[in-house]
Amino acid sequence: MNARVLRGCWLALGLAGLVPVHAQLQPPVPHETRVPAYPEELQDTGRSGNARITMTVTAEGRVADPQVEWASHPVFGREALAAVRTWRFEPGTREGQPVALRVTVPVEFKAPVDQQFNAFLARRVFRPLPAGIEVVDESDLRRGLRLAKRLPPVLPMALWGNTYTEVVKVNCIVGPDGLVLNPTLETMPENPELATPALMTAALTRYRPPVKGKQPVFVRTVIPVDFGLKPQQATGPFWEQFDDERVPSPTDASGYIRPQILDYSDMGYDFRPR
Repeated sequence: MNARVLRGCWLALGLAGLVPVHAQLQPPVPHETRVPAYPEELQDTGRSGNARITMTVTAEGRVADPQVEWASHPVFGREALAAVRTWRFEPGTREGQPVALRVTVPVEFKAPVDQQFNAFLARRVFRPLPAGIEVVDESDLRRGLRLAKRLPPVLPMALWGNTYTEVVKVNCIVGPDGLVLNPTLETMPENPELATPALMTAALTRYRPPVKGKQPVFVRTVIPVDFGLKPQQATGPFWEQFDDERVPSPTDASGYIRPQILDYSDMGYDFRPR
């Protein structure tokens, strides 16, 4: 999978500050927003975080004097600040007339899922193969791939208690070291919440180093993940995003959760006039 497709963040937006001092004061409404990029410096760390930007929205709806009020990591503040500078708003009003208002915007960064995989397994699960490398089909091997380690399906705590019988097929490459690379879903599961657990289960599978003749090779194969088997419970920071009432649903056949902009109405508005 192209990592650039996954590079990004989940963004939570709101205007925060003090309660309005006048009933006829209305907040600015964002209508052009650029999602900040996930910082390159944190690639493959799996780290998520937040930043809070204070700025003035002018009577023309432009951003002026943006400043990082707080950030869980300096690079989150830098990327949030760069994105916010380009935003455009319907200006706030006082008694129907456009006015400049000082507002704060909280921005949430979520590490791309491929990078979370890399961090969780402490290796580059998702990476481009070396240029010129031949990838052979498993059927081309004299003895096929031989398993060294296959785990039962992994499920986050949020899915424990559910009963599944589905078998999810995962396409992948097995490297010369026997490790699984670049897993992708053959088709989207009937139960979308099984997409990421299927990919993780496949990534945890290990094979004996494959050879063709006497040469180490990269091998293309399909791993069936049978969720009808008794699963093992997945724990750790990677799975915390799933352990609540909102089980994320992937939006395309790759099985990955794409960056999203949350509904502004969910955040609520507070602000203070300048």
